[in-house]
Amino acid sequence: MTTPEAPPLPTPTPPPAAAPDVAEPAETEDHTGESGGKPRTTKPKPKPRPVDPKGAIAEAQVFMLKNQFADVVKALSPVASSSDANVHYMLGVAYGHLRDGEKSRQHYAQFLKLQPTGKQADRVRTILGS
Repeated sequence: MTTPEAPPLPTPTPPPAAAPDVAEPAETEDHTGESGGKPRTTKPKPKPRPVDPKGAIAEAQVFMLKNQFADVVKALSPVASSSDANVHYMLGVAYGHLRDGEKSRQHYAQFLKLQPTGKQADRVRTILGS
């Protein structure tokens, strides 16, 4: 007695390829105004949020206590055009320690315009020799 042959096993099919996690950028017009150019994103850049001078001052005070004057400048640079006298006072101190006399004098002068009286103002006048 012979045994009947078993039918062949089906060949497994590979699973479908996974979809990429990142979508392709939409096609846009190229610099000539014709479509079909090199794809680029059309999303506008977000406007930088204004920096709160009080938050920047608080961060700079921590660096000032650690004598990290370059970090003081970095923390206060986004608000250097501020009308907050403390910003200019701290930048004057920091630039003085970094031996940038010109920038130090500019910020001290701006500080005196914004806060012409008080203990710090007297100290700044002494530093500036005026």
